[in-house]
Amino acid sequence: QNGYPSDASVKKLYDELDFQRAVQAYVWATPLVAYEALWVANKRDWGVDFNDVSIIDTYTTPTTKVLTGNDTTIYAGIFFDLGRDGPVVIDSPVGVYGVIDDSWQRPIVEVGPFGPDQGKGGKFLLLPPGHAGAAPDGYLPAASKTNRGIYVGRAFVRDGDVKAAVDTLARIRVYPLSQANTPPATRIVRSGGRPMDSIPPRGFEY
Repeated sequence: QNGYPSDASVKKLYDELDFQRAVQAYVWATPLVAYEALWVANKRDWGVDFNDVSIIDTYTTPTTKVLTGNDTTIYAGIFFDLGRDGPVVIDSPVGVYGVIDDSWQRPIVEVGPFGPDQGKGGKFLLLPPGHAGAAPDGYLPAASKTNRGIYVGRAFVRDGDVKAAVDTLARIRVYPLSQANTPPATRIVRSGGRPMDSIPPRGFEY
């Protein structure tokens, strides 16, 4: 109409723009929502809290619903909150392979042969965003871009010995650096085949 779109066309264009932006936001936020869904599920279904070590002590089955889980390894997970605790130590033993991610699932540091521990185990020191000062000797410092994140460790089963893999993961220790002189006992939570559903929600709940 005289070179301008009609009111109906304007509304249609803005509706399409809203839709496209919503789709982009949905896709963009997938890693963060997936992390949060995994944290919520661990706490709700297994009673896992920050700095606990949760272990899937049987092979992952359909009762354990996780986006990228496989059924050939034994898993351990640790959720941490550097905003609450300050720098956190994860003492990872020999025989654990994995990664420590921030809450956007961006790798902070590798664990195992490709990490700074070179497969020999070590004390990973997770530093919160903007942390100043040098790390104490004896630690493997790794700076996170977010306060919350997750450690995912795997122990491989050799000759069918699932217990040995579980026992390896049960040796992981977690504590704030401020308690390093007298570390508290690490709580180990074993799934025991209990169900857990960490698939992210859909719609507005997402």
